[in-house]
Amino acid sequence: MVKKERIAMKKPILNTAPDGAVWDKGFWWRYSTKRRYKYRLHGMCVNCGGPVWSTISLSTKIQQYCGKACKAAHLQIGKRSPNWKGGRHKNVQGYVILYVPDHPNSAKCGYIYEHRLAMSLHLGRPLNDSEIVHHKNGDRTDNRISNLQIMTNSNHLSFHHTGKFVSDETRAKLSWRYKSNLVARDNKTGRFIGA
Repeated sequence: MVKKERIAMKKPILNTAPDGAVWDKGFWWRYSTKRRYKYRLHGMCVNCGGPVWSTISLSTKIQQYCGKACKAAHLQIGKRSPNWKGGRHKNVQGYVILYVPDHPNSAKCGYIYEHRLAMSLHLGRPLNDSEIVHHKNGDRTDNRISNLQIMTNSNHLSFHHTGKFVSDETRAKLSWRYKSNLVARDNKTGRFIGA
């Protein structure tokens, strides 16, 4: 009983009610438009001073920011971070990626593969989605122009899979472009010989 009285006597963070908020059980509450979710006011944003709302399931976590933009601005994410190393690093697949947000071939996050950027600069135009940049020596970090070659997707697949065993079931599922590059089949080994 004493605990409930303490919660009810708690002083509100804001003296005036935020948009659509209701003071109940010691907290400001807000409902979604369809009244599916109930949001609780946790406090004020560390960056902008606006209200920080969260659902009841997240109420145990400490929320400090009203949104992703305020969190990024306060924590100095990206170029503003003291740990920024120029936007060049290796991804999980072993390719080197660069942060070049203004390039037409870059992803939404602003990163582009270094080998695609190098070939694009060499040609003087952005690459098409159908153009694959192949590493001749197989080293994904060696992005010299002499080591790069532009291929179509079908030629790139046939280059990497020529000489590998392909069953009749798999061959039936292959595209006609890929089949056209696999001219003959060795009867002894069951392997396809490229054109």
